[in-house]
Amino acid sequence: MIRLVVVFLLAFGPATAGQVTGDPTPVNGFCLRNQTADTLFIVVDSDSPERLAMDIPSGDSLCSDETETPQSGFVGVFHSAESIEGCSRLSGPGQIETLLSYADFDRCAWETTTR
Repeated sequence: MIRLVVVFLLAFGPATAGQVTGDPTPVNGFCLRNQTADTLFIVVDSDSPERLAMDIPSGDSLCSDETETPQSGFVGVFHSAESIEGCSRLSGPGQIETLLSYADFDRCAWETTTR
């Protein structure tokens, strides 16, 4: 199911640049923080009309926009914008999904998930 969602998201190509931040999570929003050593293609798809997608270097985050109401959605990470496989997970208001290591086919290591 998650792979289908990822393919669906990628089918529409990268969206706007989004909010790159080192600051706390935006009000009612969520983020994906890249704590790997590599620059990776990050996708944040929230309840807002635009999906955010861009290359994010190590140590930076891509966040959903600040909104008046709590939002939830998907965060995804890929080796590049052209990649078909990657990792994704659900996220919600106030959450920062921290990626510790990247591996294709949903084998990423997340701060909140142990192996």
